[in-house]
Amino acid sequence: MNVSVIASGVLLGCVLFVLLRDRGVTISDDGGVIDTAADFLETWDMTNAEALNNPNVRAFLQLVRKGEGTADDGGYRRLVGGGSFASFADHPRQSVWLSRLGLYSTAAGAYQILARTWDMVRLQAGLSDFSPASQDLAAVQLIRNRGALADVLAGRISTALEKCSYEWASLPPWRYSKQGTLTMDAALTAFANYGGRAYV
Repeated sequence: MNVSVIASGVLLGCVLFVLLRDRGVTISDDGGVIDTAADFLETWDMTNAEALNNPNVRAFLQLVRKGEGTADDGGYRRLVGGGSFASFADHPRQSVWLSRLGLYSTAAGAYQILARTWDMVRLQAGLSDFSPASQDLAAVQLIRNRGALADVLAGRISTALEKCSYEWASLPPWRYSKQGTLTMDAALTAFANYGGRAYV
């Protein structure tokens, strides 16, 4: 194989890595480098705020909220386990014992974001509070981090659910078996009911 071809490939890989890192994209071992890179290439010039204007993105966020049990008006103030918090100044950082799962969790808000996840995603997305608007933007960033934003935009919802099930335990195919709440059929139906258009 030609040395210049190999060198070009290595250089391209390094450039892609730097671009991904600078856009705040996290490459995880369960999401896969290929999916994350492909998503980045399809969505690199779209901000999270611009993505929120897309009906598929809005429908997917509603779907996540349905799965997480936060689709009602009080969802943005919801603590895991059903309680609520008062201030949107920051993530509430309240550790709640979940006897059904045998663990403590700090999940909070419409997308049940853990405190440690919030600390990462707020920096990636440049967020200053835990307001409903910030929670929505954080959720888009989490979808982006999983390499699923391009899938949501294109209506590849089954694929997006597969990827995002690592982020939200309620989504099919239930990566964490005790926490699944939606079947794939129920999720696709809900997505359509929320105004989304699924193509795959």
